[in-house]
Amino acid sequence: MVCGSYVGGDTGLSETFNKGVRRGVVDGINVVEFELPYSNRDAFMKRIIIFLKFAWKSVGFALMEKYDLIVATSTPLTAGIPGIAATFLRRKPFVFEVRDLWPELPKAMGVITNPVVIGWMSMLEWLSYYASRGCIGLAPGIVKGIERRGIRSERIIMVPNGCDLDLFSNPSASEWRPKEFLRMISWLFLQVHMGLPTG
Repeated sequence: MVCGSYVGGDTGLSETFNKGVRRGVVDGINVVEFELPYSNRDAFMKRIIIFLKFAWKSVGFALMEKYDLIVATSTPLTAGIPGIAATFLRRKPFVFEVRDLWPELPKAMGVITNPVVIGWMSMLEWLSYYASRGCIGLAPGIVKGIERRGIRSERIIMVPNGCDLDLFSNPSASEWRPKEFLRMISWLFLQVHMGLPTG
């Protein structure tokens, strides 16, 4: 798992950064953390720069590391760049999870108004969808938004974003893997191993 350093968050790694990177195993997961502190309170341009730095560093890992499947989750939209690179340069299967529709969301909120930036983001959005073996939408509206970009419905799965509080209130009496999770894993397996078309 490749991540940045969210202010107030804890990746579970405590080692000192070496050239802006630190690695370790947390709960059996190999974690790579970039020294890119981020906060929602940062100015817009600072956040954009951090997003681009994260994408650039992640591309390096996507092109060099050993793995079977790359899964990227947005936002930010630039999270799709390493997956695009892995798809076209290494022929690695890529799955793109969409948590917000970009640039539709920031455009509707009036956060981004520059038509050049909106055009660039629209192109990156489409390329992320097209390059991926499959897309995960976290709400019905997101799934419809992906379909509007020309992606076939069989390449999209909806996994609602949220948590079941009862699931964690009595761990011994509940399955830790909800049905939606198992459904998503089965879908990913089919996408990767059945070689479904990406166009």
